[in-house]
Amino acid sequence: MPSRAFQQASIISDTGVLTGVTVTPSQISDQANTSTGYIDLPSGTTAQRPVSTTSGSVRYNTTLATVEVYNGTSWLPVGTVYDAESSSTGFFDLPSGTTAQRPATPTVGMMRYNSTTGFAEVYTSIGWATLGQLPPSIVSVTPVTFNGEQGAVFTITGTNFTADAVIKFIDVNNTEYTAGNVSYISGIQLTATTPQDFTTAQEPLSVKIIQSSGNSILQSVIDCGGSPSWTTAAGSLGTYYDTNQSVSIQLVATDPDAGATISYSVISGSLPGGLNLSSSGLISGTIAQISPTTSTSNFTIRASDNAGNTSDRAFSIVINKTNYFGSGTDGTGSF
Repeated sequence: MPSRAFQQASIISDTGVLTGVTVTPSQISDQANTSTGYIDLPSGTTAQRPVSTTSGSVRYNTTLATVEVYNGTSWLPVGTVYDAESSSTGFFDLPSGTTAQRPATPTVGMMRYNSTTGFAEVYTSIGWATLGQLPPSIVSVTPVTFNGEQGAVFTITGTNFTADAVIKFIDVNNTEYTAGNVSYISGIQLTATTPQDFTTAQEPLSVKIIQSSGNSILQSVIDCGGSPSWTTAAGSLGTYYDTNQSVSIQLVATDPDAGATISYSVISGSLPGGLNLSSSGLISGTIAQISPTTSTSNFTIRASDNAGNTSDRAFSIVINKTNYFGSGTDGTGSF
């Protein structure tokens, strides 16, 4: 323990040198201080650090703008913790802030309290990791079937969900699609929307949740609906004559998914001259005159629902040339 013995010293004052003055204590260690003032520490730049010093020396570093202490090996900024052990039953008060307020340039080992997620987090080599949070677990996804359209909303229930959750839809080929919108409802419920249309060729879809605390996948949970089914029979749609005859033929296909819309298009062959197909499946127009006696048009129509599911059907229309000189179609009738 430092000596508290009285010491004799010489003191230089304004009136000269005083000798034999008793100074106590001889050291400032273990001295109580009830002053509300300050201690004026020695100061200097990093380059001006003492060449030889002892452990516990304290100074103000004007280069670093911080108080520093010598630990016997190197100078350390006061407040920096290195290899510290604590048997305290108290706490460390971590910096806190929202997810959006995370440091712009974090370094590995940084720790903070995330007020958005409600958990402490540490920055690792792969990003921010949540401390004390269990990985998520998916219990169910609803609905289990839909029309395959973009923007469909799904409700995901489970446990240990956090606000930083990222949701992906995975098709049968293991291609992942990040949800268009994710809403954190609670620790047991999330909602997500499909980012694009999905067809029956991609079903069933799986759902994956990615969080800083871990991942969870519910396999083969969503059906992308069904393809359109034709009501109009394949084959001939009728026989017509080229005497400016008007034609109106409504094609019909249905879809097994409620609310699905169907559009129609010619994908091969062509309609007879003068006729057109609308997107609603109506073949209409006025038959154009033909030069041969009989003409048969063969074509294939595709019915497509709003999710991109399709069904094709082949049809034909026969056009006969009108005989203006009598009955029949060969020009040899009676007058």
